[in-house]
Amino acid sequence: MRIVFVCPGTLRRNTAGVEQSVYYLAQYLKKEGHEVEVYCVPHENPAGRVTYDGLSLTEFPGFSPNRAFYFSWELYRTLRESHHDIIHAYGYNSLPTMLAVLAKKNNEKLIITGASSISSSPWRKMLHPLLNVYYHALGAKIDKLICVSDYEYDLFTRKINIDPQKYTLIPNGIDVKRFSSAKKKRIPHMILTVARLVKQKGVHRLIAALPFVLKKYPDATLHIVGDGVERGALEKQAAELNIQSHVTFHGHIQFEKLDMIIGLYSNAHVFSLMADSESQGLVYGMAAATKCPIIATHSSAMKDLVKVGAAIGIENPDNAEEVAKGIMHSFEKPLPTFDLDQVIWSWDRIGKEVSRVYQEVLSPRKTGKTGSKGQ
Repeated sequence: MRIVFVCPGTLRRNTAGVEQSVYYLAQYLKKEGHEVEVYCVPHENPAGRVTYDGLSLTEFPGFSPNRAFYFSWELYRTLRESHHDIIHAYGYNSLPTMLAVLAKKNNEKLIITGASSISSSPWRKMLHPLLNVYYHALGAKIDKLICVSDYEYDLFTRKINIDPQKYTLIPNGIDVKRFSSAKKKRIPHMILTVARLVKQKGVHRLIAALPFVLKKYPDATLHIVGDGVERGALEKQAAELNIQSHVTFHGHIQFEKLDMIIGLYSNAHVFSLMADSESQGLVYGMAAATKCPIIATHSSAMKDLVKVGAAIGIENPDNAEEVAKGIMHSFEKPLPTFDLDQVIWSWDRIGKEVSRVYQEVLSPRKTGKTGSKGQ
């Protein structure tokens, strides 16, 4: 089977959920004997066609202001001129996915994984109704739309008017064994967050909560992994609160240094991300796999974490004292018990489910919501 993945960013530099998901799924399918390629649009310095960790990777020049949209005419042209049995595009609100829909030919099958980045900017949220119309108008070209959470499944089936039989549910995952087997050496009162530094990810809320935590735990520290347009504002916020000595900005950690990220999860006393909303949130699964207590906003897909007992939910993340109380509660209470399979899947399990979807669209039969976490 000839398979091409289409995604924004690049596997060589990005450690975000979409790029990680494409990397692990492509590796699984390659091991299964399929011919796998990855097409992507980095925000700068595209390398053309390269081999990355055994995968055939093509980076196309494109237009991506503020690391968003990722438009590339070369990507569209190459998709039109090449042939694959399966085109698997990641990101509902990503221009490469929209280009893949346009480029798909009648003898190809198109799979879209939503990975919707629901917590996008107000400007991008304004575009969602237009995206819904776009996917509805070209819905006949979509053979299967994979949702990564119950939250996303319910959202898409309400918002995008395409054949309900084309929806299925398969979450993204992590290398569960690698995370769960890491040696744990908890540093008392170390708070970890991992996110793109954009306002919607809510890192400013953790900085605002830290002074309240420091009143009771003066040795508390906040470690921030990630980079983005808000970094300067966040550094300024920490300085204005006079807590900069308690805040460490690690910046962007490349995928090749995943062990460093795993080490931070394994050292953290608490993991927290006060995002506006998430379609799934792999960072929470990473924390759960390393048995790190989780504090999350009680909204969107994060509600599922709270429901199964894997996280403490914060009702009002803009209330710094409430966020601080949640963090301190996790300092003082033992880790809750929960079923890890209800929080995150392994890539072997996901790979088998995605392979089943590929076979299904190549040999159609009717099906509905499949691959749910309860199965």
